Amino acid sequence: IGRKVIRGANVTVFPLDDAGNPIGASVFHSYTEQNAAGNGDFGQKSAIVLPDAAAASFTARVDAVEFTDGSCWTGSAAWEALPSPQTLESLDDPELAKQFRMKFGENSRCLPTKVKDLRYCTCGAVNRGEEAVCCACGKALFSFGENELAELNAKSLAVNTIEGRRRLRKKLPEWVACTGLVYPSSLCAEQCSSSDTARYKASIVQRIFNEYVGTVASMVGDPCRTTGSATKGTESVPDKNSPTTRNQSVTELAEVTIPSRGKVADLTGGLGVDSWAFSEVAEEVLYNEMNPALAAAARHNFKALGVTNIFIKNSEATSDSLKDIFGDFRPDVIFLDPARRDSAGKKVFLLEDCSPDVLKILPELFGISRFVLLKVSPMADITMAVERLDRTYEEYLEKASGKGWNGQWVREVHVVASGGECKELLILLDGEWNEGYSLTCREDGKTLTFKPEEITKAKAGYPDSTFARIIFEPGKSLTKAGVSNAICERFGLVKLARFTHLYTISEPLSDSESEQRTAPLKDFGKVFYVKEILPLNKSSMKDVGKRYPHSEVSAKNIPMSSDELRTRLKVKSGDDAHIFGVRIEAPYNEDNYLIVTEPSGH
Repeated sequence: IGRKVIRGANVTVFPLDDAGNPIGASVFHSYTEQNAAGNGDFGQKSAIVLPDAAAASFTARVDAVEFTDGSCWTGSAAWEALPSPQTLESLDDPELAKQFRMKFGENSRCLPTKVKDLRYCTCGAVNRGEEAVCCACGKALFSFGENELAELNAKSLAVNTIEGRRRLRKKLPEWVACTGLVYPSSLCAEQCSSSDTARYKASIVQRIFNEYVGTVASMVGDPCRTTGSATKGTESVPDKNSPTTRNQSVTELAEVTIPSRGKVADLTGGLGVDSWAFSEVAEEVLYNEMNPALAAAARHNFKALGVTNIFIKNSEATSDSLKDIFGDFRPDVIFLDPARRDSAGKKVFLLEDCSPDVLKILPELFGISRFVLLKVSPMADITMAVERLDRTYEEYLEKASGKGWNGQWVREVHVVASGGECKELLILLDGEWNEGYSLTCREDGKTLTFKPEEITKAKAGYPDSTFARIIFEPGKSLTKAGVSNAICERFGLVKLARFTHLYTISEPLSDSESEQRTAPLKDFGKVFYVKEILPLNKSSMKDVGKRYPHSEVSAKNIPMSSDELRTRLKVKSGDDAHIFGVRIEAPYNEDNYLIVTEPSGH
């Protein structure tokens, strides 16, 4: 970053082991004939071999630098590491970054920052403080104060709020109806829970309150009560012998249960939608968010929504910070929705790659609350996630006490789907549980729960023949849950084949019996009525394609995709039929078939 041209340099490299401790002897290396001018670099092609193969990392010291003008620097001044520039991506606001580039150039990557006598340009290059133009991009260097950033932030907030309201019109209508709310980034509006999924999480919390926090019994129906009263069996009692009492109401006192209201801590608050839903069922809610802009927006929005039982914290949730975050607050349930994007903005799916890393802080969380409700990526493998969570806490107990615990702290798994898409995967952990986990599938507001013994003991049935009256295609929640065996036993169905995730009723049924059996299935998938079943071959594809030229097509467990099957059938999308290309495994008859169906609504 200086005006002088570097001819060569002497460095010493110090090898380190995995723990960062010195290992083996240091290595001296000399760079010569480099001729590196300002904003240049050198050394990438000069290998420095470390003597100990166990070296995992290193530190380096520059001992001397020789310049082409004959001068030399010999380590007379202390070396100090430069802080990294603040990138536009670190603002976590695409609209703000866009506004910045519009004002300061499309090649802008960083905020212009002054570090002692050095300055970072918007392109990311380091310059001396007295330089007027950047040594890399040639642009004029300038100072960037808080006023300029505040101006851009205001523009960004206005744009993001307009965009957020558009995105949330159907997803979060209660918030859109409140015109004073703000949305600091388009990403927070995109990633936040809908009011439906947030309230579903709140219903899980309410159930925990009712069962473990305690219930409050209240005598209601007392005519002296002016508020909160209710009646049981109120009716008019005519009395032929007493006309004056003909229209009197008779009220019977009844004992009802008022839902319990415990405390919830939301450690990854985000926009605050989940905390808002928790506040409807909880006495107090602790909202924590590491992003200052989101935390400030949440504070403003909660006030605008009239919510008064949420307390705001702005901190990153780590093992070291949990004590400060909670303080004297003792939640009955802790909720986390770890960020599923890395520092570069790329999506991640493994628990340990998310922030915070719940596998690291799980022991501390169980030390604070018995229940932890965790939201993970809808793409996560349920079995793997459950095993990782159980094994992590078991290893912690083994290390802490020397006694293992062969249990399962995962108590419930909830798969939430709507509109043909898996929206959320929720895992409820219980620090005192060891009886396996249940699986609850929620499809467009309808729920279906499989107990632990159903999941572990259920066996799938397979057809005795190629006969089928109906075809059931599970919805996204059942498919994600992977409960194919339990589906068979719960509804009396058989799978067409081991890896063909379509189901049917194997025995002949009358129309009324068929309707009765399929009615509960329609809430959790699609039911199709079978028109005909044909062997899958060139002749049948040609025949079926001609008779049903406008049909939907699905390939299941056959050596071709749905698009390939549609091409070979030569059909276009339409409602003539729904044609399945499937593999059926019946006794003494395993082959591929075409099943022509019509949806149950036709």
